[in-house]
Amino acid sequence: MPIRVGCCFGECIQSQTGEGWVGRGVDLARPVAEAAGPDEVYTTGNVLDVVGLLLYDFEEMGSRTLRGDLLPHRTLYRVTGFDEAVSAPGLERDPTAETWLLKALSLIGTDRENSEEESRCYQEALRLRTDYPEAHNNMAILRKAQGDEAAAAQHYREALWLRPEYPEAHYNYAVLLQSRGSHQGAADHYRQALSSRVEYVDAYYSYANLLRASGQLTEAESHYSEALRLRPEYAEVHNNYAMLLEDTERPDDAHAHYLEALRIRPDYPEAHYNYAILQENQGDQAGAEPHYLEALRLRHDYPEAHTNLAILLHTRGELDGAADHYAEALRLRPDGPETHYNYGLLLKAQGAESEAEEQFRMTYELAPPGWAAAMKQ
Repeated sequence: MPIRVGCCFGECIQSQTGEGWVGRGVDLARPVAEAAGPDEVYTTGNVLDVVGLLLYDFEEMGSRTLRGDLLPHRTLYRVTGFDEAVSAPGLERDPTAETWLLKALSLIGTDRENSEEESRCYQEALRLRTDYPEAHNNMAILRKAQGDEAAAAQHYREALWLRPEYPEAHYNYAVLLQSRGSHQGAADHYRQALSSRVEYVDAYYSYANLLRASGQLTEAESHYSEALRLRPEYAEVHNNYAMLLEDTERPDDAHAHYLEALRIRPDYPEAHYNYAILQENQGDQAGAEPHYLEALRLRHDYPEAHTNLAILLHTRGELDGAADHYAEALRLRPDGPETHYNYGLLLKAQGAESEAEEQFRMTYELAPPGWAAAMKQ
């Protein structure tokens, strides 16, 4: 019987019965197998990035669109050779660097992810093969998750020294640099990630966020648009693009993108919150309120949503409801001077003079000097 085999690296979890695996990796492996001929083994490129074994030879077989894939197309490879000498019995008795990496990857998505067990696997992989860029990249991800950003940065640099055109390492290093405030370094690595992989959707999205934060709105819009061209069903991109459209005074376009984000992900609290703000800014308080409430239903510990809903209720004269949300916002974030100030105004309107004065005192203690001076005036 002729057999077609497809391989794809992606997220999978074991079914509750323990009789099989489900997930995106399995879903994409099926159309990869369908592209193969009889008695052929096809694989996606990300398998080669992860494994890097010397056991096999590969031949590029062109680009295909895979049913259910988030990417518009992928390059497929056919396994053309197998080196039996390399696969001697000693390979199983003495784990290789690749074996240790695969063992580490098997821990991702389990309760042992980011554990010392996973760390040891990467250490063993790098002990056996110091020039292993994938192991350096994954060790960097682990070290960042553990809070050791200096070690993470060192491993990203090592991975990129070994493989200068390594899009995942460029992207991950850019995210790290951005979180540490090094925006120029982050921008450089986002660009290099996109140079190495022109259809890198997450790199377009994250770079767009960086450009927007830096005030480069035209360039940011171009990158959001490209991310959505490659992956139209990307709710987070729709949400952040909508925020940019608000910044550039195009509320109608922003409205459409918020609604698209919520169509794709109805349980997206940030999109509900941002859409509520847009509706308030357009004078539609009645339309804003249910989205604030939905954001809070989905995420109870959302201080900004509590604050904005409190202000909305306050302006409508619903003081008891507003007071509840001000109090909850301050419980979640006690160092918000604007919330203390608004709550103080509400308490004063209710005749609670001493409680109001306490809120005003907290306002002046917490607010920046200029802000507090403006309030006094």
